[in-house]
Amino acid sequence: MDADERAGRRLTIGMAWLAGAPPVFLLCAFIASGEPVLKTTIVSDGVVPVVMAWLLVQGRRWVRALIVLGFGVNAVAAVVQLMQLEWTLTAMLLMSTEAVVDGLAAVVLLASPQVRAFFAYQNRLARLDLSGA
Repeated sequence: MDADERAGRRLTIGMAWLAGAPPVFLLCAFIASGEPVLKTTIVSDGVVPVVMAWLLVQGRRWVRALIVLGFGVNAVAAVVQLMQLEWTLTAMLLMSTEAVVDGLAAVVLLASPQVRAFFAYQNRLARLDLSGA
């Protein structure tokens, strides 16, 4: 693994945390507060984000495309919400932060040469079956 591939791996791990951790933390907060939580919510907000983050780190291109799409949709939705209503300064800062973070995450996963190099490396390993497993 060369320097670009290692940098891409670090970026991908960071994006996986950004994509997978918030729904899990929110689910844990609901459970800790005593709110009733459906089993489908546990799967959709607990299991699915963790599996998707793990598959992203494993270099699955289709997961990368889905996560880029999700980040993009979240960024656009945050911008639309900012434009619709009058907000307090705190709400505007939170929504604009969400729009910027999700938008930048989508751009990094989509356009970063280091991330592309990491995914090429992972897919090269998968084709050769040299994953070490």
